[in-house]
Amino acid sequence: AEAAAAAAAAAAAAASEEGAVPPLGFGAVSGSFSPVEIPVGEGVDKGKRTDAAAQKLPIGITIDYWWNEEWGWCPCTVKRVLQISDTEVLHTLEFDSDGSWQDVPLTFPDGGLRWRPRGPS
Repeated sequence: AEAAAAAAAAAAAAASEEGAVPPLGFGAVSGSFSPVEIPVGEGVDKGKRTDAAAQKLPIGITIDYWWNEEWGWCPCTVKRVLQISDTEVLHTLEFDSDGSWQDVPLTFPDGGLRWRPRGPS
């Protein structure tokens, strides 16, 4: 561990001598600071963020999950629910196409739903 830290310090020193700025976390100082206002509390994404409890689907339910433009709606089954934090829930889905299991969010970053009830086959 000491050798790795020494190597990182030497690399940062060499980069600094060459005029390159090492990434933050390796002894770099940005030289400027601009404060930003970060909203917290109820005002954040009001109307977009859903309550984590409301996002939880029952285990065993079959749904269609939007994967991406190429794959579109993918039929799957909810296998478990993972409570990551007070506001984040992931669902483990088993996809019908290949039997793979994926831990995924049920919403897009803008709050839109990535799932729908299973349609007719």
